[in-house]
Amino acid sequence: MTQGLNQSADLARAAELIRAGGLVAFPTETVYGLGANALDPDAVARIFAAKGRPRTSPLIVHVDSIEMARTLASQWSDAADLLARRYWPGPLSLVVPKRPLVPDIVTAGLPTVPPTVSPTVANKASAREIASAAAEAATNMMLIFWLVFHFKRMAPSASGS
Repeated sequence: MTQGLNQSADLARAAELIRAGGLVAFPTETVYGLGANALDPDAVARIFAAKGRPRTSPLIVHVDSIEMARTLASQWSDAADLLARRYWPGPLSLVVPKRPLVPDIVTAGLPTVPPTVSPTVANKASAREIASAAAEAATNMMLIFWLVFHFKRMAPSASGS
């Protein structure tokens, strides 16, 4: 029997890693990604280093709701709200002006940030639980945003190896 990330000890460990500036791997609907605190520039740098990704390539910021996305945006237009309500969770990243709290390393120095609500991440209790566990209890607000970069999903061969 394979143990998944839904085990409470695993969730606690993942939250501990996020709080400490570490990375946590997680599945999305099409690929696997690395999660980190998007507001921690050192943690974000670890994603770039792990992937060998150029820092000129912005990262998508996975959030769990429109409300969380709005915390990243300095402006949230009616059009952004309409699109988010219609297509989230789903394969839509909105490009919105960022607040100063979003580190430049996340956006490759651009003045915008691309939040998205992935159907897989939004519906994964494990992702929400890790984020909740890693957030500061006193703020009663989730401050952990999932940063994703794409890499090839490893699929079993027909022979099962």
